[in-house]
This record gives sequence, structure tokens and C-alpha cells, in this order.
Amino acid sequence: MLKYQPLPFQRSEKMPTTHIQLCYFAASDAFIKNGALFMRGLLRATVLTTGNTNAYWGVQEEPGSEGVRAGYLITAWHSQGDYDKYQNSDASDMTMRLLKEVALGEITSHLFTLGVQESTTIPTLTFRAKLTEFVLASPKKGVPRKVLKRAIGRVCEVLDEHGHPAMIGENVTDSIEGEGVENVYVIVIGWPAYEIMDKKPFVTPIDELSSFADLRFWHVPFDTYTSRL
Repeated sequence: MLKYQPLPFQRSEKMPTTHIQLCYFAASDAFIKNGALFMRGLLRATVLTTGNTNAYWGVQEEPGSEGVRAGYLITAWHSQGDYDKYQNSDASDMTMRLLKEVALGEITSHLFTLGVQESTTIPTLTFRAKLTEFVLASPKKGVPRKVLKRAIGRVCEVLDEHGHPAMIGENVTDSIEGEGVENVYVIVIGWPAYEIMDKKPFVTPIDELSSFADLRFWHVPFDTYTSRL
């Protein structure tokens, strides 16, 4: 795993993050073996874009149901306006073009808006943890948004009580490719080890959340973008 090396143009410590873009895809063998090399070129233009606060990438620890490991790309933004400008730029076109070269099939993307309390240092803490867990929650039929939000809030309360960084995001945009998914929420949690996730204090609120939402779980060790190998 790459050792984090700050770049002179990275502004993550001074500029708050209000939005994160999550891209995921079935990763090719080339990406799994040489992800750092690919990301070095792929993200260079992105992190130089005005309003970008950081970028992270990783490969799923365990294969999915079809035996394929997913690749992940996170870009963090100071505002949706900054993200929208990036989406209409040559830098975005180049990033997606290069990403398609290492993806097997379609690339799914969501833009999540973060709550005010999640907008300062928590994104940095969650993605620099030894293991980052994503919980994607889509409301079950007939479940009001406020009920689901309350259940998600309870999960984060328990995590906060036990000293684990977490943030909540609400879907702003749907997929870049394929069909998008509406009303998707994400809980992103930074863990020091797998074993801690399965302890009772954390399992109970997740079980409660599953009564209101269909859940997907991913576990990814992330690297922070660096121009050096």
C-alpha cells in the first residue's frame, strides 16, 4: 500500500469537503496489480482542478458474488459547483477515458452531498483508515425518507459514541453509465481492523437499518493519490 505523501497543491486540510464522487467498477487484473501506476496518470489532472480537496482509490478486499473484485475511485469536492465545472472539463473526460481502460464493463458513479458536520476532517479520516467500509442504503418500498434518515443517524450516533469516524452522504446524481439509482444514501466508516466491525455495538443499529432499507456492503483499503511511486 502506498505511503501517503502530501502534494504542494493538495488543499484537503484547509478547504472543507461538501461532496464526494464515488465511482466503482469491476477491476481488471492490470488494475489490481498496478493500480498505483494507473492512478498516478489518471488522477493527475483531477487533483489540480479548482475545488478538488483530495482523491482516493482502492480495490475491494474480497471478491463479489461473481468472483470479481471491484475497483473504487473517490474524488472529494469543496462544492457541487466545483464538481459540476469539473464534469464539463477536459480533465473529467480524460479521467473517464482512462478509467474505462482498466474497468471490465460499465462504471457506476454517484455524487453524494455530505452534512455540515461531516464536511471538515472526517472524509480524510475515513479514507485513510486501515479499512474503509461503505454501506449503501436504498429505501424499501413505502419507507418515508425521514424514517430512513433517522435510522441512518442512529448508526452514526453509535459509531461516534465509540470513537469511529463516519460520514453520511445523500445521492445527488445517478450513474454516469447504465441506469441510476434514486434516493441512495451512503455511510462511510473508517475501521482499524475487520474484527471490530462485527462487535455487538455496531451490528445492532445496522440490523435495525436493514428493516427500512436494502443494504450493500463494501470493504476497501484506500490509498491517497500521490504523484510519486
